[in-house]
Amino acid sequence: MPEIINLFFKLNFAHVNYLKENNENMMTNSQFQTQSIAEENINRFKYLLTRFKNEINISKVKIIIPQLIICYQYENTHLYNFAIALLVLYAQENIDSIAFLLSSFLNFKQEDMKTIGIKTYRNDSHSDDRYKIYLNSFEKSKKFVTTIINELSDKNKQIIMGYVEFCQNLSTLFFETKKMSNASKKNIKSKHSTLINNVNKILEKNKIILPTLENINKFTIYKKASIRNNDNNNINNNSIDSVLFLKELDSNIDILSSKKKPLHIKFKACDISGNSSSNKCYDFLLKCDENNITKEIKTFEIIDEINNIFKIKHYDTNESMSLKRYLIVPIAPTIILAEWLDDSLSFSSIIEEQSKKDLIYQDEFKTIISNDKNKPYIIPGSLANEEEKFNVLYNYYQCNFFDPNQWYNAKKKYAISSAIWSMTQFLVGLGDRHPGNIMINTKDGEVIHIDFSCAALKGLSLSVPEIVDFRLTFNLKKNLGLFEENGLFNYICVKVLKTFKEYYKTLSARIEYYQFDPLFDSKFDNKTFELFEKNDIFFEYLDDFNVKEKLKKLVVKNTHPENLEKMYIWWRPWV
Repeated sequence: MPEIINLFFKLNFAHVNYLKENNENMMTNSQFQTQSIAEENINRFKYLLTRFKNEINISKVKIIIPQLIICYQYENTHLYNFAIALLVLYAQENIDSIAFLLSSFLNFKQEDMKTIGIKTYRNDSHSDDRYKIYLNSFEKSKKFVTTIINELSDKNKQIIMGYVEFCQNLSTLFFETKKMSNASKKNIKSKHSTLINNVNKILEKNKIILPTLENINKFTIYKKASIRNNDNNNINNNSIDSVLFLKELDSNIDILSSKKKPLHIKFKACDISGNSSSNKCYDFLLKCDENNITKEIKTFEIIDEINNIFKIKHYDTNESMSLKRYLIVPIAPTIILAEWLDDSLSFSSIIEEQSKKDLIYQDEFKTIISNDKNKPYIIPGSLANEEEKFNVLYNYYQCNFFDPNQWYNAKKKYAISSAIWSMTQFLVGLGDRHPGNIMINTKDGEVIHIDFSCAALKGLSLSVPEIVDFRLTFNLKKNLGLFEENGLFNYICVKVLKTFKEYYKTLSARIEYYQFDPLFDSKFDNKTFELFEKNDIFFEYLDDFNVKEKLKKLVVKNTHPENLEKMYIWWRPWV
């Protein structure tokens, strides 16, 4: 973030100096001959960016792009032109962002937007005015993306349009599959062979990078080397041999049994020359969020910022201070292609597996839930006695990590990752932390959270409001070790809160995206303001003397049986 800001001001300074040195009409300048002042400014920034290319940290270019997109409300400003120039020069790194915006405008009609406005503000006398403001932001966004497409080289334009076509076919496959009856779902391969073939034909003509974190990191390393060697436009060299590209969509597609019915799909990959080194398939999840996927994307950007801050702080490597994440790629306004987490099990899967082995858990369940079939609820007072509860997660770690050293490291990693995720949930107002959204790495015991569509305190707007800030239920707490929440978990939480305090301005600026992004649905509820207010109050008065006391109150609130009993029944607060 600071590096990009410094770069922008440096370019702006160079831009002013250029105008002083070349005191002549921009329209007559042979180096920047364009049809308008706006195009002139964009070309000048592209030229200046090329001059400063060795100072650009490419890994941060992708993070800064969404920030710039949100800030271009005033057309033809230097920031507006800088954002366009950056996107055009780094089109391949931002292919998913550009294609997502482009496909959003291709598929999104003004009538749809008005319906959203009326539906959201149906009891609000100012609904028409707010709709006009939203429509104005949308039209500016559309013009911004159109300008980017016009500025792209023919080669990159072809790549972008090929990617858009790929996304549209994948989206069609998703929706057509969801329409199928249960009886016909077994024949997905035969029913949708044409759509699968269309996707594969597109992959034959276009080099689309395999969307996994490991592979994207390889491409980033290659791109840095290309810039150093002044080889920015040529990708056909030995340094890119290790980068993989999508080759073929496997015909075996599974529909998962969770609420949103996501698809489990697989791709085969190849190198830049089209050669496959093995028959390995790469797994992905194709899922839909009917509200908007922008919230999930923005939350991932905040997680990336938190990880960058941890790197800057140079914490002890033995503590593994980072949030493990996976790659998500938006392919339509409501659809995400998510990288599959290998060697991981959901907490709910562990519960089901362990409960089959022990009838105590099944009996416990009967004593917690009421017999009301129409509206079951958690019986008041049933969560108070922890001694009688079934310790699912503790038993899993005992059985899965046999070696004492492996068990110790897994428990340590569990405690550290649980602490960081808990404080991050509090910071971004992340809800919907039911057992299905918490993953456990079966190799090292690390906790990984998935599905961030319920961020920015959206949980408070649910039919049964989520009143806890993070999940620290009985099983999660008991697996922290002998001292439970007062041991390593407490130590890491204190360290994380102090870091959040130190970098609060940076993090709160990120959280502002929830409020100001024109494609974001949180502007239709008012919970973002509550998130700001909660964080401002908490962190403004946080210091080295009271951080432990504040943390203690936070833990007590989020583990108190009376608060857990008020949670939605299938959040499963008893485990």
